[in-house]
Amino acid sequence: MKTVLRTVVIVVAAMLVVSPGQAFAGTLVPFSATYLEQVTFSPCGATVLCVHARGVGLATHIGAGTDVNDAGTVDFATAPCATVQTPLASFIGANGDTISVSLSGTGCPTSVFGLDLLNGTYIVTGGTGRFAGAHGGGSAFGVSQVDTSCFCRATTTLTFTGQVSPPGSLK
Repeated sequence: MKTVLRTVVIVVAAMLVVSPGQAFAGTLVPFSATYLEQVTFSPCGATVLCVHARGVGLATHIGAGTDVNDAGTVDFATAPCATVQTPLASFIGANGDTISVSLSGTGCPTSVFGLDLLNGTYIVTGGTGRFAGAHGGGSAFGVSQVDTSCFCRATTTLTFTGQVSPPGSLK
């Protein structure tokens, strides 16, 4: 038993010496972000609205910054909760570094007219600068207040919690 354990320790130590970056390439660190977004909607299908969002907020490892989503959709064919899809959104730091994510989830009405709860998951699909090649993911939760005079815009608060590869780890 001691011989097997000693062999495993030697092999792991050799892997760390030969390729220290690769040994920890899968390591993830906690990530959280909250953004206040201004969202606009436009028709892009029989039951689908296209989403364009711009927000400001704070994210771990990025700091104060913005988020951008120009590719989202909300499909009301799945009522009472709509299906929300965003194949590409970006969290952008003040220095221009980005974390790119895709999101999927639901938007469900509440008992308050025009107030929706958003629940879903996100996958980190890459990034730029210190986040080049980033990966990870987690959950997203939000509250959206829709302008009921036109149903063409909303103010949304989104919070993301999960994990991301450490900044600079994949450069």
